[in-house]
Amino acid sequence: MSLPDHARRARAAQACLKRFDGKPFDWKRNDCVRLVRHDLHHLGVGVPFLKGVRYGTARGAAKALKAQGFANLIDGMDATGLVQIAPARAMIGDIVAIPTDQPEPWGAALTIAAGNGRLFGFLNGQGQVMQAKQFIAAWSVL
Repeated sequence: MSLPDHARRARAAQACLKRFDGKPFDWKRNDCVRLVRHDLHHLGVGVPFLKGVRYGTARGAAKALKAQGFANLIDGMDATGLVQIAPARAMIGDIVAIPTDQPEPWGAALTIAAGNGRLFGFLNGQGQVMQAKQFIAAWSVL
């Protein structure tokens, strides 16, 4: 018997907080793509094109992105098959793209909706809950 969607979402978001909260941004271990992959894994959503993708630097990550045929992270999220929604409709565990201070080649920073209008992602070099003021896109996970 599977958990109701809201309980699954809460557990997935909690797993992301447990793994990434307070952790420094690190291209080898802690970045927004790994955060999203962790969330999706806990929600039972596979992302086959990420299987075996490895990188340890910004340059390596950009090269991996291009090798998958994506111009930016928005294209990559669209390729997951998840339904794009208005960011205001994001529920806990959904993926939300926000502006980043390093737009090229990423196009956005990916975060997880944490509930009550808050997001969880990497800000100022570490994983933390934040209140975003601008949004680019969002995807419903369930």
